Amino acid sequence: MKVVRKSLLIDPIEIVDISNSDVIYPGCVLRGDSFMEGGLDPVAIIAPKDINISISLRGKGLAVKRTSLPSVSDIRQQMNDLITDEQIDHNTAPTHLTYYANEVQSFESFNGVFRAHARASALFGLIKGGFNYETSEFSYNNSKYVLIKVRQFFFNIAVDPKPYDQWGDMSKTNLGEYEPVYVSSVDYGRVAHLLIKTNESAEETHNKISGSIQAGIPIIASASGSVSDNEYYAQKFKSGEIQVMTLGGPLKHGSNIYDMNTFLKFLLVPNAEELIKSAVPIGYKIRTLRDNKEVQVRTYYIEKTSGIE
Repeated sequence: MKVVRKSLLIDPIEIVDISNSDVIYPGCVLRGDSFMEGGLDPVAIIAPKDINISISLRGKGLAVKRTSLPSVSDIRQQMNDLITDEQIDHNTAPTHLTYYANEVQSFESFNGVFRAHARASALFGLIKGGFNYETSEFSYNNSKYVLIKVRQFFFNIAVDPKPYDQWGDMSKTNLGEYEPVYVSSVDYGRVAHLLIKTNESAEETHNKISGSIQAGIPIIASASGSVSDNEYYAQKFKSGEIQVMTLGGPLKHGSNIYDMNTFLKFLLVPNAEELIKSAVPIGYKIRTLRDNKEVQVRTYYIEKTSGIE
């Protein structure tokens, strides 16, 4: 068995849970040194100045631009006003599904699908808590674990770039060794991660799950019947061979997944307005505060392969 450390450029940086929702918002200024190490530590700005944010949703007469202070409370208020605006044409919002799949043999290999920027200890705790696993090894008795991400993007909120000296006074703030960065853009939507115990490859598992979702769309839409292989999946759900961790979406569906039908209902039943109002941050981009250059972020994960590459 050969252990391979792989590198992946993540654009946007993706989000797995809501634990950092108080710092992952448009316009949040972060310490550069902490961010380099996977941390998200906000910078305290004295007398902060207004920023302009805009939303990608459309609608006749919709005011997509807002002016706000770059604080979590002010941004949350502006976002709430934006997503509840009656002028939004909810049916024009994109709702397509994106899939990623990868075999996982250890905690270190999860980030090939998570695509997150976080300290190893934070990811370890998330995997342990979200999927209820204690062991560091996932492959035994010819069984494999495949992690699938189903990502659904609804809208984006972005910050207009502006000069460094127009953010506010940071002269009395300890900025560390590196220049500060800021969250320049945030994607909102929902995400489901499925951890599946299987004897199949990641590609085969991905094709089976995505095929079941596509096959289930007309069935769920007509509210009749069930997908043909739902009994197979129901047993895997019941035995714990499929575990689901969701982020965003109406809670009444996300907290009640026990087979493929209920998973499909989580994905397909809510209407566009419900989806937009229940959307959470699922990805973000970072720029340097001084010159507004986009920061390229790479994640590293472990894969184990047999033989010589």
